[in-house]
Amino acid sequence: MSEQKVNVQVGPGLPGLLFLVFLALKLTGTIAWSWWWVTAPLWGGLALVLGILLCGGAIFGCIAGIGAFFAARAARKLAKEKAERSKRRRERNSRRPITGTHEEL
Repeated sequence: MSEQKVNVQVGPGLPGLLFLVFLALKLTGTIAWSWWWVTAPLWGGLALVLGILLCGGAIFGCIAGIGAFFAARAARKLAKEKAERSKRRRERNSRRPITGTHEEL
């Protein structure tokens, strides 16, 4: 078998480094930001992903709702047309003259 190398990255990454820089600046009084902004690199990525998912879900929900509205509208139209055809058929059959003799009936 051939050997496969796996690279494992260990470290805080860019969000972690940004948080550490913001934390140092906040604690030394260099910046007067809210703690929300200082900790934003830690939770910002998750908030961004959740925001995108929520917007996508809202758009999907709107599209599904519009589709359901038009499907129900089409179903009502078909049901109305079917009822009208049935009514015309009954009227046509009721006007049809009865043929044959009394004995045949």
